[in-house]
Amino acid sequence: MKKSLHSVIAILMIAFATQQSIAQCYQVTRISDVVYSTNHARNIMDIYLPVGAPAGKRPLLVMAHGGSFSGGSKAEATSSEIARRFASRGFTTASINYRLESSTLNLVDSNVAAGAVIRAVSDMKAAVRFFAMDAENGNLYSVDTAAMYVGGNSAGAITAANYAYLVDTNDIRVPIHQYVRTVVAANGGVDGNSGNAGYYDKVKGVLNFAGGVKDTAWIQPGAPKIFSAHGDGDRTVPYGFDRVLNSLTQNGLLATVITLCGSGAMEPKLTAQGITNVLKTYVGADHVPWEADNAMFNEIDSISAVFLGAPVCYETGLVSSLSDVKMDQTIVVYPNPAHTQINITGLNQVTAITLSNQLGQIVSSTTVDGLQHSIDVSTLPKGVYFLKTEGNKGATQVNKVSVY
Repeated sequence: MKKSLHSVIAILMIAFATQQSIAQCYQVTRISDVVYSTNHARNIMDIYLPVGAPAGKRPLLVMAHGGSFSGGSKAEATSSEIARRFASRGFTTASINYRLESSTLNLVDSNVAAGAVIRAVSDMKAAVRFFAMDAENGNLYSVDTAAMYVGGNSAGAITAANYAYLVDTNDIRVPIHQYVRTVVAANGGVDGNSGNAGYYDKVKGVLNFAGGVKDTAWIQPGAPKIFSAHGDGDRTVPYGFDRVLNSLTQNGLLATVITLCGSGAMEPKLTAQGITNVLKTYVGADHVPWEADNAMFNEIDSISAVFLGAPVCYETGLVSSLSDVKMDQTIVVYPNPAHTQINITGLNQVTAITLSNQLGQIVSSTTVDGLQHSIDVSTLPKGVYFLKTEGNKGATQVNKVSVY
């Protein structure tokens, strides 16, 4: 009965994702290369924020990239675009980097492979705790710690799924391989050693794009809900229970015997445990087929939105980013840091200027008809702001400005 109920829910959600009318969504600003922990060099992330969203707390989604735990970055198209779209839907989101192995070939060793996954989980937990820490210290990013979610693509999805379901290596009721216990212990326990210790890191749900867990026995009642998308012909991360990187093993390039329970193997256990779950199977498809199919990507994005209670709509592109510098001429902003006034010169191609805070909220906006302009910042709270200048041909430049 539970299986039938979950199947009906899945069908309704997929239909709703396809038919939902457009709701209000927001433009997005990105803050690049934010350090979420100083413990490891790769502990950086890009944060995406909705511009002009109502004041108050909002859900958090932290995404992790793919790359076989030996490559990839926060700029990966799938994880970064999902983060950007959910920010447009009113979430605070992030796409993170995490620690990697130097080579995929290292993963033939079970201890090394387990270590790579556990370190990635540890880093993702530190990223989530970064936002929980911020929430207790001014809540600059407006995160609701009761509504935090994680997700990922390929290796990032394995990271997110193990984050959610490997919660206690000392629970004798749950069979856990000794080498996994050893690796977890060496990495600081299930909470990890990646920093921001002591802050809340429990998540409500998971977006699993072609991932899995080591053992479905880890899935226990009360665990987070999960939406999974997976091709049942996946030869990299198995859809059912099989060896990982099967395509390389079959070609004689990699002799791995490491097994994983993919999305198809997880679904019966999730359903039996009464955990809300939706599985979208792409029949005959190999690994991450949405990376080469826009319609498929839009489908998993839409289902994800409905699953996490967000509208399906989204704005395209970024309204501002520290890396977006496109003006033909040099615009000078001074003084920086500023205390009472910001002066901007070199505005011969500029038609509009906006100043936004780190939440993406516009605090000053004006049209320009001269070569220079000044903004009074004497009443603004201390902090970092983003000055965006827009040209008459659509070019933009964004400058980071500190107010003290």
